[in-house]
Amino acid sequence: MSNEEIGMDHCVSIVVVTYNAECEIESTLDSISRQTYPFKECIIKDGRSNDETNDIIRKFKKNHPELPVVHIISRDKGIYDAMNQAVSYCSGEWIIFINAGDTFEKDNTLECIFRGKDYKDYGVLYGNVNTVDISGKSVWVGNLDMIKRKMPFGHQSCLVRKQYLEQFPFNTELKIAADYNQICDLYINKVAFYNLNCTVSEFLLNGVSSKQYFLRLKEQNKVIKMHGFRRKLWPVIYVFQIFDAILKEITDAVIPQNRQKSLRRIYKKYIKKYQSIQ
Repeated sequence: MSNEEIGMDHCVSIVVVTYNAECEIESTLDSISRQTYPFKECIIKDGRSNDETNDIIRKFKKNHPELPVVHIISRDKGIYDAMNQAVSYCSGEWIIFINAGDTFEKDNTLECIFRGKDYKDYGVLYGNVNTVDISGKSVWVGNLDMIKRKMPFGHQSCLVRKQYLEQFPFNTELKIAADYNQICDLYINKVAFYNLNCTVSEFLLNGVSSKQYFLRLKEQNKVIKMHGFRRKLWPVIYVFQIFDAILKEITDAVIPQNRQKSLRRIYKKYIKKYQSIQ
């Protein structure tokens, strides 16, 4: 594939933020190394893990000399601070954040996104993401129309130009919803979004934001208020959201995990509107 087919402005920085991720990091690094797209680099920001995470990363870097890998080990104030720090090390025009344990949907995902494409008028590319938990695999379909209500797509399914990540960094005062806040910042500042209409990545529903229901709800509504997205019926909607969070807390506390499969399938299908994958 020639440079002309892809365009040199399509160089991609894949950022992975880690902390004690020895059980998840290998699958993510393996997925990155298998990407057939030639213009890519991997930026790994570790917050001084005290397990085998950094040894695994060093071994990966040694075994893949063909892949540019920047490995940073330094203290940070949390995942969003680490992501902000990582951006300064990126040399790609486009940046995508992939968490430890997450993978690209296919080995040619980035190649399919950029081959023969021209995104010069856009600042954010977004698509779908597969979500995986004990109930199976579902597709979270990216939908920018939902931005005034919630995060419209998974951050693992979007690529943002570096200049905008520098202009609108993650708000580190937020612990769970800083990615949603950043997308809202880009949206209200007229940055152009492009729907890729494809599945970009696959992520595990076992991270911080997947369990801290009330904190996520609180921060999500804070972001909505800050950006002036509240609607007339918002107080009523918020009551239902609180009820939903209470049910999820009770379910996690009372029902054994191996018996939650059916409940989670129903929740993802009818509440989250995810599309099930057989």
